[in-house]
Amino acid sequence: MLDKITPTQLFLVQLASFAIGMTLIWFIYLKGLFQFMQERSAGIKKSLDEAAEAQAKAEAQNAENARQLAGFQAQSKQILDEARSEGAKLKDDMLAQARKEQEALLAQARVQVAQETQDALRQIKSEAAGLVVAATRKLLEKDLDAKAQEELAARFIKELEKV
Repeated sequence: MLDKITPTQLFLVQLASFAIGMTLIWFIYLKGLFQFMQERSAGIKKSLDEAAEAQAKAEAQNAENARQLAGFQAQSKQILDEARSEGAKLKDDMLAQARKEQEALLAQARVQVAQETQDALRQIKSEAAGLVVAATRKLLEKDLDAKAQEELAARFIKELEKV
């Protein structure tokens, strides 16, 4: 019977066998494989989308962190500037207070020196007056000639220089 088959019939039988075989292969193996590949492709696409979304979130977080860092740096600079300003003001206040205290102490010392000077002058005047009175008594007690009076006056001047 195989002898009576023409090449065209053989070709048609082979073509039908090939079509049936391919259909069976399609339904048995390739359909599942095709479905698996589509699911795998969808999973890969989903993973890529999630990765892109995570990358976008990470970039947004990096931008937020950079913004916060810049804010913190500006805030710390402001705090340092304020601290420096307050320190300079405190230094100026302390220097002004020290100058006032120095001036007050100097004024007090000047007053004290002036008072002590006045006291010393009063004491010197008092002693000088006492010496003048004593010298006058001595002159009155003695009747002195001119030479004796000059000697007495010279002694009196020497005594005054000692004081």
